Amino acid sequence: MVNWFVNKQEVISKTVNAIMGELDHLILFDVDEPITGNYWIDNTHNVFAFNDGNSKEDEWIELHYELYDSFSGDIIGDIAVLCTEDRSIESLRQCVTDIVKMYYGE
Repeated sequence: MVNWFVNKQEVISKTVNAIMGELDHLILFDVDEPITGNYWIDNTHNVFAFNDGNSKEDEWIELHYELYDSFSGDIIGDIAVLCTEDRSIESLRQCVTDIVKMYYGE
């Protein structure tokens, strides 16, 4: 449960920044192999992202907002799957922001 006596937008912004810190390597490196990253928001919600390692001009990043069982640790399923428009920091930040807003019910 989040205490909304604090600024809700500040909490959303800090969560987005934390996730971006874990996923920004997906756009920084131009490699021929898939690159993955993930960030656990809490013990049941994970953001998993990957790119396919193709050329930078024709590439996107796929993000999975996943739900896990808190007791077994098994994945229950994807809450949402989003893809960036391209492999830019702006496009990645927009998808991450959309996921964080879903998480906080914004």
